[in-house]
Amino acid sequence: MIYPSASKVTVPYNYAQGTARRRPVGALGIEGHIQAGRIIKAALRSRLTRSGVYTRLGSLRSELENWLSLEIGREQLDGPEFFDVYYRETSADEAYKKTLKSADDIVTNLELLKRKLEDAYPSCAPLRKQLRCIEMSISMIQKTNRQKVEI
Repeated sequence: MIYPSASKVTVPYNYAQGTARRRPVGALGIEGHIQAGRIIKAALRSRLTRSGVYTRLGSLRSELENWLSLEIGREQLDGPEFFDVYYRETSADEAYKKTLKSADDIVTNLELLKRKLEDAYPSCAPLRKQLRCIEMSISMIQKTNRQKVEI
């Protein structure tokens, strides 16, 4: 039987017996999550994003939403506002998306997101898994962009 307990770098999602899911200690903060959500939503809605990138960033978005709810609680963001962070398009998100005009812009923003996560959380397996999603997405976008240039 697994008895979840906190470590120096991770905490369990909950303390129910048999639970193995963990998240990093630390917090990105509400503004950090809003910016992360804006970057992810813009990349997902870009015409430059292919299915492999969409799958990875969708998984990242879901995990970060879970971390958000565990870090600050849904009570701190009123009902619909909570879902605006990672899923619903706001007017600020639309304006931000318009600034991403090329694959290089998307890559730059995904690298920014990666640095933000590395700064907010200690190095641990749950964080490295999410960083790997970002790295793979960057690699796929760059590869797709190179193929278009060569054609």
